[in-house]
Amino acid sequence: MLSETREKPVSGKPTFFAVKTTKGQELNVALLIRNRAITKKLPLYSIVAPHRPKGYIVLETPRASMIEPLIRDIRHVKGRVKGTILFDDIERMVKPKATVELLTPGCEVEVIAGPLRGSRGKVIQINKAKNEVVLQIYEATYPLKVTMPGEQIRPIKGGEHTE
Repeated sequence: MLSETREKPVSGKPTFFAVKTTKGQELNVALLIRNRAITKKLPLYSIVAPHRPKGYIVLETPRASMIEPLIRDIRHVKGRVKGTILFDDIERMVKPKATVELLTPGCEVEVIAGPLRGSRGKVIQINKAKNEVVLQIYEATYPLKVTMPGEQIRPIKGGEHTE
């Protein structure tokens, strides 16, 4: 994630605008926009290139009319998204919830890392303090309970997971 700030006026609320880019090119586009703002002395207070959602960056400027000169003719820019973005939405993009926070006992998960990668199971117990989950693996021939780190699993259904 790239985030840079410049001095901004004290009055008024920050105004954030989304720019659609080619997926995987968010950081490159952000750097090009930053360079253009510096060379042309355009008011750009911050740039956020979040990991999710892919294909978007967020620019903070005083007015919507400042976006067009910043993004015009930059490769991998697909256009500006109409409207503004609330600061709370940006905060959610930058600071995602841990996977363990999204799980509930009984929800179905898939193991995405480690020796059991690709296996599916049901959440039996959650330890939020240690960021660990106890799973019952479906593919085992006998009841197999495994304790795994929260980063190694992904919810499939039955939880509060929304993405």
